[in-house]
Amino acid sequence: MYDWPEIRLATDAFWACLRMHLRGLGLETPNELLHDAQYAEAEARWRQSDLLFSQTCGYPFATQLMDSVRLIATPVYDVAGCSGPTYTSAVLVRADDPAHGLKDVRNGCFAFNSRTSLSGYRCLTSSIGDPQDWFAQSCQSGGHRQSALMVARGEADCAAVDAVCWHLFGQFEPEAAAKLRVLEWTKPLPALPFITHRSQSDETVSLLRKGLLAAVEGFDWATVPQLPRIKAVCCLDEAEYLPLSSL
Repeated sequence: MYDWPEIRLATDAFWACLRMHLRGLGLETPNELLHDAQYAEAEARWRQSDLLFSQTCGYPFATQLMDSVRLIATPVYDVAGCSGPTYTSAVLVRADDPAHGLKDVRNGCFAFNSRTSLSGYRCLTSSIGDPQDWFAQSCQSGGHRQSALMVARGEADCAAVDAVCWHLFGQFEPEAAAKLRVLEWTKPLPALPFITHRSQSDETVSLLRKGLLAAVEGFDWATVPQLPRIKAVCCLDEAEYLPLSSL
């Protein structure tokens, strides 16, 4: 879910470590990851019966994918705005915007990546209702990076961007990031889950968890400092994601 072009080689390096551990446990794994250019492609692949390992957003997991996939584990990111198996979104405005809270940008334009995004859209519904109804204007950007860029360029007035993407944005869009500030952080929600297909056996899911834990603990994160570090994984119950369906 954080497959930015600048960290693709680093992501592949982590996959190589995970693949090694999974094969050591007797699981057949592909040599390479499938890198999706379009979110829609990922949505279709999440439902394919040969899915072994992927990551999805919590909202579609709770509302659309429960009958197609199984939860492997939830990552704990070593990134500001993440705590344990939860994460928050940074509500971004331009650095010179005098706003003190969401109410101060209500008459502006809200940029969002997708209506099915937990961190870019649904994270605000508990406090303001449907963002498209609450803000005077809204526009769909197609991605967190694009939403933040729109605010930096003055094409939108605010956007909600998840903590990990905001971390990446600071690294790879430093000039644009310098034009932005965090107006507020949203309430913590379960982080983006790692998943496999629903048809995978309990034994396979157990091995995937074991391999993932070994990879997270054994990977040399210092060799890829640009990659958001996963410092642990938690085995949440799928039921802990179900409340997201009401957002």
